[in-house]
Parts: sequence; C-alpha cells; structure tokens
Amino acid sequence: MSALTQTERDILAGIADYLIPEAEGMPSASQVNLASELADRVFAVRHDLVGPVRGALGKVPGLAGEVAAKKLADIDPEGFHAITTVASAGYFMSPKTREALGYPGQESRPFDPDKTTDYLEDGLLQPVIDRGPIYKPTPGL
Repeated sequence: MSALTQTERDILAGIADYLIPEAEGMPSASQVNLASELADRVFAVRHDLVGPVRGALGKVPGLAGEVAAKKLADIDPEGFHAITTVASAGYFMSPKTREALGYPGQESRPFDPDKTTDYLEDGLLQPVIDRGPIYKPTPGL
C-alpha cells in the first residue's frame, strides 16, 4: 500500500520541482521520479513524515508547485518542513543524482591498523604537534 494518493503525489511533484529544479547539470526532482518510488523509500524509513506530508498536501489541492510551496511555508511550516525533508532525502537517494554529483555511494575501504595514517605522514598535524597541548584544567572533574 502506498503512503500517498496519486493526487498527493502530483502536488508533491510540483512542490519538489519548485524546490529542486533542473540546473547546472543536475536533474530536477521529477526527473528522478521523486514523488513516486523515492518518496516511498523515504517513508519506509521515516514513517513519522507520512502524516505531516499528507496533511500539508491536503491544504493545497490543485495549486501549482511554487504557489503551493509558498502557501504551505506560511500556513503549515511543520508540514512544509516534512515535505522538504522528503524531497531532499529522496533526491539524494536517486542514482541519477549521485551520478551527476560524481558520488558512487558508500565504499568499503580496507583498513590496515598497522599502517601509519596519511595525516601523520603528510605533515597535516605537525603544526598542532609543534604547538603542544592547549587546554584549561577542570579541577574536581
């Protein structure tokens, strides 16, 4: 069962496209199908957003994206915040978005506990080491 009706998805798509338009090589919210499968994925892990999103979308039936977004920001800030959370979370879950950003996703990198870490070899910490410890004593703690 879907968290949103098709009418609610249409309104969400309009608002999301206003918030996340196509620009500078990045896809728009609708180009990554944010209002369908991605929103459902967000709701699958954030059940607490379903009520506020549905409530907010019900307050702007038939309004275009920009008008709906501005109205919700004024009359239902909590619902608008829930919508922006779903829109941004869903957008960055999209493979198209991650590809456009050049982000392949999380990678498993092997860790060698015996290898000296780069920041010790490249001098990054040397000014801190040279400076010595800086702290304020906290007697009695």
